[in-house]
Amino acid sequence: MKTMSKINVLAVISLATLTLFFSGCGTKSLEASLQKEAPADVRTVSLSYSDSVSVNGLGSGVRIKADYPTYGSPLVVNSIREWISESMGGTYTGSLADGRDMLQYYVKSINKDFQKELAEFEAPEEDMASWYSFDEFTKEYETDLLVTYNHVFETYTGGAHGSHGAVGQTFRKIDGRRMDWSVFQSNRLEDLRHVVKKAIQEQYFDMMDEEEFKNLILEEQQLYFPLPETPPCFLEEGVEFTYQIYEIAPYAAGQPSCVIPYEILSPYFSTTGKSLISNTTIANN
Repeated sequence: MKTMSKINVLAVISLATLTLFFSGCGTKSLEASLQKEAPADVRTVSLSYSDSVSVNGLGSGVRIKADYPTYGSPLVVNSIREWISESMGGTYTGSLADGRDMLQYYVKSINKDFQKELAEFEAPEEDMASWYSFDEFTKEYETDLLVTYNHVFETYTGGAHGSHGAVGQTFRKIDGRRMDWSVFQSNRLEDLRHVVKKAIQEQYFDMMDEEEFKNLILEEQQLYFPLPETPPCFLEEGVEFTYQIYEIAPYAAGQPSCVIPYEILSPYFSTTGKSLISNTTIANN
């Protein structure tokens, strides 16, 4: 019995070792394959779809434009397509390969919602402006390791002014991963917050005086200036940080944003972040 037990234990250990070895080789082979076979660029086609309706004398118009990915590493192409769909609501169930069908679906869905709401008005108010919804997805930047998209949107459904914004997203090419704040070391985010605050103050508001800048932002943010809710985006000049309207400042201030060079952000990058800029000296530090 003792001999058999030792043999069984050895067999289990050997099997586990072989499993780890082959799974490790498989992962490395997969990464090597993706890096070798993925084309240098994510190819896109420019798509646009628009439609308008009129209900009780009130009009609405919807338009969506996109640099729609058509070719590249399947993982990153699919991830970008999913992100576009999810940014528009995430209710499209058709083929992601059919970009025209996706855009048409969301245009008609938004107009259908507009029609339902406009039908509640018995007659248009004097000088009432037409409702509208515009969305545009643009490929902003690409390297052998990543691709960055930007989603600009604007909506008006009555009132003094509409709503607008811009949200960027960087994708890792090797696996299509959507990059988030994990590109920075979690224990350095507090320090990074001060770096971003200074860049917003000087780049966007063009102010050197901190007290003057403090009076321009919302009261809560004066006490604690936050990092943006939307993820940081990798561009040629550095990483872009963008705040949405009302996030740190009044509507009139628009969308405060800044681009901080990679060299300045070097002490804050995580291993994940450095892997996206591996062709620079930063990645080796």
